Amino acid sequence: VFRKVTEQYRDTVEAWVLLAYARRADTEVALRACATAMRILKQRKEEIPWALCNNAAVFHHKAGLLDDASRLYQRALATARGSESSWTKEHLPIIFNLARLYEDRGDLDRAHSLFSAIVERHPTLTEAYLCLARLCLRTQERGEASR
Repeated sequence: VFRKVTEQYRDTVEAWVLLAYARRADTEVALRACATAMRILKQRKEEIPWALCNNAAVFHHKAGLLDDASRLYQRALATARGSESSWTKEHLPIIFNLARLYEDRGDLDRAHSLFSAIVERHPTLTEAYLCLARLCLRTQERGEASR
């Protein structure tokens, strides 16, 4: 159904974004759909929304394209007018994903710093505690992991 919609409305960003979401389990299809949506916006000289950059980054991350994922997470953060040191609740999905990327790249200090900041600012976010504990166990900080 979505393929027919994107064929009929090939210049409609929303159709490509919906296709990416609907086919998110198929990383290759989702990547192409996000890339098409971003290309359309670029051709129109419109700003690419931070959420689209973040979602595209997640698909790149999932595909193991870590350099592209990093570039897109940074772009999402800049578009949302945030940074690793200055962010709000709105930026949380990007910051969380960026921390996961750092962990996957082996940049454990940066991952630890971001996960710690997330836990400090959002103490009810259980998933951030679990990520921080996993990271502490990886780096042999068993005492901190048990807290």
